[in-house]
Amino acid sequence: MKESMDDKDIITKKILLVEDSEPDAVYVSRKIADTLPNAEVTVVTSLGEAYEAYKTDFFHLILLDLNLPDGFGAATVQEMRRFNKTVPIVALTGHVNEKLTQATLQNGADHVLNKSVLGTEDFAEAIEKILPER
Repeated sequence: MKESMDDKDIITKKILLVEDSEPDAVYVSRKIADTLPNAEVTVVTSLGEAYEAYKTDFFHLILLDLNLPDGFGAATVQEMRRFNKTVPIVALTGHVNEKLTQATLQNGADHVLNKSVLGTEDFAEAIEKILPER
């Protein structure tokens, strides 16, 4: 059986996952692997660590928890945008409401997802929509 692409032709997507909860980080990483099997995920637990990762690497996508030790709510996105204004950001939260969603989008997120949808098609669709063939 011949595959349609050689391994060298597959574009590896580099994703920065900013998540301080280890169980959530493991779960999100698994869901990324299900959606993008060739993705390379770097997990950090704070905005400070995200900044350090950004100084040494390039990422196609940021998955950003909105409740971190050094960032909370929509302002977390604003802080992340200080050191990268172009990479797509998907904000992840366990408590979505209209006010938070609007503030998060206004602060620079490309999409806001409730963590409860991570195991659903909504997560895969959001990721695939944001990362077409960038």
